[in-house]
Amino acid sequence: MPITINDFQNNAYQVSNTQPVVEVTYGPNDDHHRVRKNNYYGTNVVNGNIVGTRLMKIVAGADTVFLPYYQNKIASVRLPSAGPDFFITDNMSGCALFIGKGPAGDLVVFHANSQSGSDQATMDAHAPSFQSRTALREIDAQMQTAKPHHSTLQIVCSLTKPTYLANVDQLTTSGANFLGGTTIAGWRTGTLWEFWYQNWGQVGGSGGARLLKARKFYQQS
Repeated sequence: MPITINDFQNNAYQVSNTQPVVEVTYGPNDDHHRVRKNNYYGTNVVNGNIVGTRLMKIVAGADTVFLPYYQNKIASVRLPSAGPDFFITDNMSGCALFIGKGPAGDLVVFHANSQSGSDQATMDAHAPSFQSRTALREIDAQMQTAKPHHSTLQIVCSLTKPTYLANVDQLTTSGANFLGGTTIAGWRTGTLWEFWYQNWGQVGGSGGARLLKARKFYQQS
């Protein structure tokens, strides 16, 4: 059963998936994975493998839209205006999320990833929100390549690591002191979707993980 916005504002969540994803791929190296229409799931919440977190397991069902992650690739899914009213994507620690809007007002969500300049030594030496310019360029290029596969879209929102982990920079200036991640979810009311992200983890290596911040970043209108 999907969690509520109130749950998301008060608990730290990780995401885990072992379900097969029905999708169409594009490009010589399957660079864009587009989830098939009406390919839905369920969620089951259990204790997380990191103390202080809860784990949303993607299971068989029909009340959740799930968008997977692929290393150095981009994935996308079109959101329904009826049916499932909960969206979740894989954990994010350096990926980017984009939301596109079609002519009829329908939304498409993209999850893009680049590992360039993301070795552990580099990450430890910079603030938690740091991302290399090369990675940001590659993520943007993935988005430009994938967007036409959904016909006409206007990108109405983008959320990248320098934005969603800026909150953690206020707690530490060293990536080596932060162990955690970011979770992004969406909820539909009527035909309109709203999206939130949360930062969770530990700073300074003491104690278990905790919810650091939850924030709404896009409201469909």
